[in-house]
Amino acid sequence: MLKLADCLLVIDLQNGVCKSEQPVARLNQLIKGVNARIDAYQAESRPIIFVQHNDKTLIAGQSTW
Repeated sequence: MLKLADCLLVIDLQNGVCKSEQPVARLNQLIKGVNARIDAYQAESRPIIFVQHNDKTLIAGQSTW
């Protein structure tokens, strides 16, 4: 069983950040792990905070955001 903190903070796990010119190592494993954490926090009704970076190349609503 995963040990859970009071809340989960997910930062910049976006297409434009993770699939950029410098790809994230073992991205598929990272996503599976983050998704497992999200599921665990949801199952325990614990808060999850998502922070998404935006700038002129990461625009809200686009596929990279």
